[in-house]
Amino acid sequence: MTRVMGGGDCRGVWGSASIPTVDTMPTNDGSPAANLGPRLGTGPLGIAVRLVVAPAIMLGANLVVLPLWQIPALARLRAETSPGSLLTAALVTMASWLLVGITMVGLTALWLRLIERRTLRQAGVAFTLRGLTWMAVGLALAVAAVLVGALLARAVAGPDALGGPVSYDGFPLGLLIAYILVRSFVLQGIGEEVVYRGWFMDVLRDRPVAALTVTTLGFTAPHLLSSGGQSGWVERVIYLAMPFGFGLLAGAMVLLTRTVLPAVGVHGGCHIGNAVAGGLFGTDLMSPVAWLAIGGVFVVLGLAVTVVWSRTRLVISG
Repeated sequence: MTRVMGGGDCRGVWGSASIPTVDTMPTNDGSPAANLGPRLGTGPLGIAVRLVVAPAIMLGANLVVLPLWQIPALARLRAETSPGSLLTAALVTMASWLLVGITMVGLTALWLRLIERRTLRQAGVAFTLRGLTWMAVGLALAVAAVLVGALLARAVAGPDALGGPVSYDGFPLGLLIAYILVRSFVLQGIGEEVVYRGWFMDVLRDRPVAALTVTTLGFTAPHLLSSGGQSGWVERVIYLAMPFGFGLLAGAMVLLTRTVLPAVGVHGGCHIGNAVAGGLFGTDLMSPVAWLAIGGVFVVLGLAVTVVWSRTRLVISG
């Protein structure tokens, strides 16, 4: 299989005929740029630097909204529980998540332009009908993986192994759906997938196995500091089963489909699956048994998609 590395034919990073290669990108003076590669190398040091910058971008984007919550009126609003205050607080929270998502994508686009000398579109971030279809497939797979994993955890350790009860009291259904969708995709899925399965997989586009490995591990490691109901460092390590599993599936689907959107679907679908499981089972999936079971299902799906990609690649190259 011929892999495009930014030069030669005009198929772009994932083989799309509509995406220009780096060779045709203009320089600052408007003249064509010939054979411009990234300013930062793609060896071990270059990848290590990027692995530090990526979580810094995500952290920086989340810190943007901190001053917003220091405004006295908003701080009081978040502490109130009346229906009107709850609605307003939810809307303000969703607006802050939108700001986080825009900042994350914007910082990644800036890094791509200045350091990688590429664009988001060249990195596979393009909202096409094909991509949106694959995004729906990724979402469905992720929701199914969470529910199957939750059922496995219940079967192995009983209902109590899934964590405490979940209550959505006080949230109108429409607001609850909007809240979950914005949190799943705008705050989490889109920005983080643009960083890891977009930028990172584009950087290593000529080494797809390395791209899948680095992005999966690089995405998993920062979750060691996540707040997901862990108690102690042992549980923090066990918790990594979930981000590792859905990160593997997300990366494999990008290799298979050559677009970032199915990874967005997988990422958002994982969070939606958690919310659906909470509604169905009345539990929050915050337990080591649930993390291992759900992560295990994601790993099986990720390996299956990787095998399909590998066989498809062999057929094309043959």
